[in-house]
Amino acid sequence: MKIAYIYPMIATKGGVERVLVEKMNLLAQQDGYEVFLLTYDQGAHEMSFPLDDRVKHIDLQVRTFVQYRYGGLRRLWEWWRRRRWLRQRLLHQLNLLSPDVVVTTTNGEVALLNTLRADIPLVIESHGGFDHVIDYELSTWVHRFDIYRRYKEILKADALICLTNADAVRWSAHGFLNVYVISNIAHLNPLDIFSDCNEKRALFVGRFSRQKGIRELLDIWKKVHQRYPDWTLEMYGENFEQYKECVGDGFCLHASTSDIFSKYCKSSMLLLTSCWEPFGLVIPEAMSCGLPVVSFEGDGPCEIINDGMDGYIIKDRNKDEFVDKVCQLIESVELRQQMGKNAIRKAQRYSADNIIPMWKELFESLKK
Repeated sequence: MKIAYIYPMIATKGGVERVLVEKMNLLAQQDGYEVFLLTYDQGAHEMSFPLDDRVKHIDLQVRTFVQYRYGGLRRLWEWWRRRRWLRQRLLHQLNLLSPDVVVTTTNGEVALLNTLRADIPLVIESHGGFDHVIDYELSTWVHRFDIYRRYKEILKADALICLTNADAVRWSAHGFLNVYVISNIAHLNPLDIFSDCNEKRALFVGRFSRQKGIRELLDIWKKVHQRYPDWTLEMYGENFEQYKECVGDGFCLHASTSDIFSKYCKSSMLLLTSCWEPFGLVIPEAMSCGLPVVSFEGDGPCEIINDGMDGYIIKDRNKDEFVDKVCQLIESVELRQQMGKNAIRKAQRYSADNIIPMWKELFESLKK
């Protein structure tokens, strides 16, 4: 079974890149599987996540980003000729490799792949969710037309993979028939220890970006800290410098760390205030270490967290309710510990041992 993944480049430490690399690595370790990664913008960029030696990486050296060095007609010319290179080189590799299945995401090369793949089955992964791929709100007519074209091209896929049941329902309601739900693989606790939920420490892990609702999280914790000044919120992520002026007592800002599981095990709960969250890898990660999770609702949190059992789901972005639930956990170590035990069991659902067989079953069903 030959699987060819098509993606622009693996150069940023994003969730999609991490998930794709991990899946490729695990599939390449399966008997009878050959896995290829075809990139076209990698160039001299280092891989942001290590590829298993068994994954065969081929960069097409198109470097479409070079067009942005220029303006006017020169940029248009660079765009046209580099798209021509991409078409020629991608077609050559598909003919050379003759893969059994091609996998990509809901990005710009779907239309191109549809013209090149002939009878090779195409699998598209929806990492952003329907609402952020087919988003007609606040769009110009040019943008709307581009979205409509993308929608029509995604319709031609042999399988569309969603991370949650809620997202699958939305795609299905808009005419997509071959919709499957396969969750992301989560990194689960590799340590021999778990949190005892006795530390007076809450945790946030993620990008310091608008999507993560950082301003709301800061407001929430300020209210919590007024009631429980001996508790601290530890925040780990990229680009935290812009928030240094906004925090006060009760906050500790840290850069991302490769030792995050030890941080989970030294904390008592995870907080998540994302404006939207298609999945949220940090949720099962933290749960696998024995942490209850308090989160605003979203596709990922609502699918992973069992409200009242292993964490809390806060509806309608109600900050006061969020504060109350955090304080409820702070007031009862027994509640934190019981939810933490439930969370450890729940997190196992997202292990590689449970997810990879679902991918193998899908690929086998599509093989011509």
